[in-house]
Amino acid sequence: MASDDLISASKMASGGDRLSALPDKALVRVLSHLVTDEAVRTSALSSRWRYVHEGVPVVHLVDTKTGGRADRMADLKVCFDHQVACAILGKGAETPIRVLRLGGVLHVPYDLLDQWIATAVASGVEDLDIDLRYDEAAPGPLCPFRRSPDQDDSWMYTVTPRQTFRCRTLRRLRLSCWALDLPGSVDMASLETLHLDRVTARDGLLQQLLSSCPRLADLRSARASRSSR
Repeated sequence: MASDDLISASKMASGGDRLSALPDKALVRVLSHLVTDEAVRTSALSSRWRYVHEGVPVVHLVDTKTGGRADRMADLKVCFDHQVACAILGKGAETPIRVLRLGGVLHVPYDLLDQWIATAVASGVEDLDIDLRYDEAAPGPLCPFRRSPDQDDSWMYTVTPRQTFRCRTLRRLRLSCWALDLPGSVDMASLETLHLDRVTARDGLLQQLLSSCPRLADLRSARASRSSR
């Protein structure tokens, strides 16, 4: 349900705005189920909703741009990089980021990815889901699993920020289209769910990661491959 449908649904069901009468804690839970840009739009509904979104401990955004970073930027209403930065910085002083979900991320500089993830880790993130995309203009889809070594695209994959694997609060981790890179010491004592989709890893790295997750109960690895880099 979109943000501008929330109030309408409440009024239609009761003849009045019962939803706005709920306490902030309940409204925050409602907004937690929306993508972040929809949650932020509720601030325009009324003065009651103006600051509610700041208490939502979720940053969930999908990158919809296409082509290279320099292409069609003028056509974008809000640059995805700025959108994520504003969503993170716009949280209330007492609002931690418990969930960071970024979908279809295309051509974001590594230092920005690193900053976003580092901020979430420092905030005590529990659910981290980062799905990367690469240049759509490349000849054929990027794939680290081609039969011929000459066609192996794994060298183009972004390496995982190492602080991700020192996050003791993290319970769910999903990575798509990354190259696995670990620090010397991995500490993921709370991790229960690990989903790796099209993730490359050098020999021994995946085993090192799994051995450092004592509470792991759900492991899914969709064609993870070994990389020689």
